[in-house]
Amino acid sequence: MTGLGLIATGAVANEDLPPGNPMRLVNGMDYMANICGIDDKVCGVGYQEAKQEKCVGYGDYQVCTKVYGSFPKDDCETTYKKSASDDDDGAAWDGPYNDYNQTYKVASLPKAYYLPSGMAVCVKECPSENNFDEFICEYDYQAKVDALMDSDSVIDNALAITYGLKYTNDYKCMPKVETYDYMGYCMPVAAQDAIELSMNAALEAKGFNTTQIQNAAEKGWWEMFQADFYTSYGVILGCGLGVTSLVGFIYLYILRIPGVLALVVWGIIAMIEAFFLLPGLMLYMVTYPEYLEIGEDSSIAINGTDYALDAVTGGCDWSEPFSEACGVLGLAYILLGIAALWACVICCLRSRIMLALGITQEAARAVAAMPFLIFFPLVQAAGLLVFFIPWVIFSIYLASSGTVVAETVCYTTSTCIQVKNFEYSDEQLGAGLYMLFIWFWTTQFIIAIGQLVIALAVSQWYFTRDKSTIGNVTVFDSVRMAFRYHMGSAAFGSLIIAIIKTIRAVIMYLQGKAAKAKNRLASAVLCCIQCCMWCVEKCMKFINKNAYIQIAIFGYSFCKAARKAFWLILRNILRIAAVGIVSEIVSIMGKCLIPAGTIFVTYIVLQYDVFGIGQLYTIYTPLFFTAIISWNTAGVFIEIFSMAISTILQCFVADEEMFPNNRFAEGNLSGCIKKTNKDAKDSDGKKGCCSIGGHAEDGDGGGGGGGGNNAQVTPVQTAGAGPAENEPLP
Repeated sequence: MTGLGLIATGAVANEDLPPGNPMRLVNGMDYMANICGIDDKVCGVGYQEAKQEKCVGYGDYQVCTKVYGSFPKDDCETTYKKSASDDDDGAAWDGPYNDYNQTYKVASLPKAYYLPSGMAVCVKECPSENNFDEFICEYDYQAKVDALMDSDSVIDNALAITYGLKYTNDYKCMPKVETYDYMGYCMPVAAQDAIELSMNAALEAKGFNTTQIQNAAEKGWWEMFQADFYTSYGVILGCGLGVTSLVGFIYLYILRIPGVLALVVWGIIAMIEAFFLLPGLMLYMVTYPEYLEIGEDSSIAINGTDYALDAVTGGCDWSEPFSEACGVLGLAYILLGIAALWACVICCLRSRIMLALGITQEAARAVAAMPFLIFFPLVQAAGLLVFFIPWVIFSIYLASSGTVVAETVCYTTSTCIQVKNFEYSDEQLGAGLYMLFIWFWTTQFIIAIGQLVIALAVSQWYFTRDKSTIGNVTVFDSVRMAFRYHMGSAAFGSLIIAIIKTIRAVIMYLQGKAAKAKNRLASAVLCCIQCCMWCVEKCMKFINKNAYIQIAIFGYSFCKAARKAFWLILRNILRIAAVGIVSEIVSIMGKCLIPAGTIFVTYIVLQYDVFGIGQLYTIYTPLFFTAIISWNTAGVFIEIFSMAISTILQCFVADEEMFPNNRFAEGNLSGCIKKTNKDAKDSDGKKGCCSIGGHAEDGDGGGGGGGGNNAQVTPVQTAGAGPAENEPLP
């Protein structure tokens, strides 16, 4: 990446990859496709070339106009002489001069000023006040206006204003209006005021009294928004990060209270069952019987004659494709079927759900014992930042090295603007793809290191008899082991994900090409391939995560750990499913409750001005930013907790299979092992439909579930987290 970056920045010369300039991406472009402040002026292509046709737009939106004139073709160096032919109106210029020479060097004009035509010209600086007697024009027109304006003759000065107004009507000039510089573009202040007025009108229509606030503060809504942010940014960061972490630990403590987690999980499982069962019963027992009502026999008199009417029997006739009764009955069957299926799944997983509850509580204990785990993502973020800064710089230089192509976009047949686009060679596209691959690989490597550190720390906590010896020092020790022993495994695992992501990026690029070409068949095929690659990526991420846990426990190489993790998943598929259900419930609850608690605390802090930050225009601005930061912080917190749950599950399986007489499991997990062993003995080898991969008895490999190596393997100390081989257990 560094070598490519040096080429892109121009430090190293290369014929295939020209150096870039980031200002080419930012600065505006004039009406002749020159980048303001960067390019040298392109001469002889101005709009005033003699008797030629100018066309803008594409296809049906193309507009062509005849341009007649006798101005010089060189817009960079325009010379006017006092003669009738120099005037497009055929009138001789009046003035005390014979020649006027003016040269425009775009490289010294960094700002872009827009004309009524939608095109831009390059200027030295943006006008700071309104002056309707001075004009900014296309370069060749500007030379004529400046020649008259610089004259000592009052008549010439007045004529300059006349020509300026005339050329403004022709969309060739624009009076100087008050503007502000926004990234190299001269933006009219009047346009910003119009936008603010429109926004305020919209807010007032919703019931907000913005006029009263603005009159009191003499500020617009955007200024108030910024002022509130700068006033309360300390509270935003403190609550968004600190309070969220505190609420997260409180959440973990609540999960560890006996009965709380079980009550919540089983309650939510029951609510899911009721969500399908009750509507199904209502449709079947209340709504559908209304279609089965049989009316009494009756008669009707028509022209004095009575005709007997037999009762009509209702119900569902499946031969009618759009029968309302059949729709109600079918929906009832679907809902009841889902409810029955959910009940069967929960019935089969009931013991595993209890195991998952114990695993979740043990994971909460592990994370609470090592609080620094929660802040380890800050270390990852710092490492990502160290990589991100040079990567962004190199990528910007590479992106700006393309060839600038002007494109005219027409909103109507008479309103067009010119925008710049970049075209890249095959070598530049390959370099860009390589930079994207480097981004994927490095970010996935940082994520893999984080997963390894969590797995190492949690597995050390599990395989330690005296839990009081475990603390933040364990996290630092896990970091040391991850970088000393397992960087290669993390690099290889992240390489696989990076390759898959790069393939998906190429497919996405081809999808864009197919969409532009309106090739529906190619788009459909590429969409299917993209979906398949998405599934492959998700599967590989899941296998990688479990492989990193195997590496943390046993010290395997990546390939062996991935194979072991695959067979472990097959042997314990029902346990993993149960843990997945409980983990998902806990994750969703955490992502909702932790930010909610943080926002509540932030509201109290702001409402009573606990830290003395002063009066705010509105309390919603800090609450909004706090909610965003808290949501993302809670997401990181839950991801760490989820990784801890997966690690505890594999530690539990290893403990169950390898240490039949001296378990490391404590509390609920110890009881789960005893119960599964008792159930295994009671079942006497007889398995039903709900007993696939159910348990392991004294190192039997966890039951049959698809093979794998069932030999007992002891965790190693040098590269893993458990006791060393042939070493007495603590």
